[in-house]
Amino acid sequence: MAKRIILEFQAVTKVYQTGDLSYTALHEIDLSVAEGEVIVMMGPSGAGKTTFLTIAGALMKPTEGRVSISGVDITELDEGRLPKVRQEKIGFIFQSFNLLEALTARENVQLVMATRGITGKAARVRAGELLELFGVGDRLDYIPAELSGGQKQRVAIARALANNPDLLLADEPTANLDARRGREIMEILRMTAKELGKAVVAVSHDLRIRELSDRVLWLEDARESGTVHATEIRWLKFDAIEGTIDVYFVDFPDSWQQTAKDLADRQYAADANWKMVLDAYQSNGWISTLCLVDGLEGVTVRTDADNALDSRHVGYELNFWTSNGSLSTQVSATVRLHRPPVS
Repeated sequence: MAKRIILEFQAVTKVYQTGDLSYTALHEIDLSVAEGEVIVMMGPSGAGKTTFLTIAGALMKPTEGRVSISGVDITELDEGRLPKVRQEKIGFIFQSFNLLEALTARENVQLVMATRGITGKAARVRAGELLELFGVGDRLDYIPAELSGGQKQRVAIARALANNPDLLLADEPTANLDARRGREIMEILRMTAKELGKAVVAVSHDLRIRELSDRVLWLEDARESGTVHATEIRWLKFDAIEGTIDVYFVDFPDSWQQTAKDLADRQYAADANWKMVLDAYQSNGWISTLCLVDGLEGVTVRTDADNALDSRHVGYELNFWTSNGSLSTQVSATVRLHRPPVS
């Protein structure tokens, strides 16, 4: 059965106008996000990520195009009806947590429910259940100053889910956390999508979280680029930590390889000697190349003690390198590692 589409952009364009000057922040963006799906949107500063979140959150209307949330075309609603959409359909998660310092963890969650008339025992019980679900059930009566950064973000996620929305929008949810706690938060968001049936869209610069997404979208020059989605690269066979690994690449758009080359040549116009490689990257930011990739049909990787797939690696990706050693991050895509069940 087809999954329900929670967030849909149809040819969305946003132009900011100041006097005679205009600036296009988004240009004809098409995007569908289904229930149970985790999307990470990346891109350079000024690419339009904040504008995308603002429009997806029903806080601003596009100049052109249509935006739907859970089947409701919000571009057709007047300003008086948008607050109800935000209350019922959308949960927001912020980089700086945005918890009220004078309130306890439970009170921060209850406050959101009060906007829909849910108060008293019903609100206290639901807030407690959500905080327990996200691992801070023993911190119900703690104020934010008494919580760690990771605990604050867990409370913020519980607050975002207080009114049971279909869509969660996260703005740099791991930016103020260390690597371990940042991964824990992304694992919680992934669990929220998969087990609670929510759609999660996160805007981030954190390369470490890409492997926990279903798709990675690169926003550049106000457009969604030809970046390959994470779900379109799959590890189908894993023989050993040290040994031979067969990798198959499937479901690529026909134009992808040329799109990637065009991006690489544009970024490094003076150097057309680019190569496609399969890389492993580690939590400290170090990237090591596992093998060259000649085409998109597949590749066999021989690992040994020097480049074994181990706990140091936090992800695998296709990248384009130039002969001077520069990495074209504009055309990188997360690779998922699927290990077969142990019989």
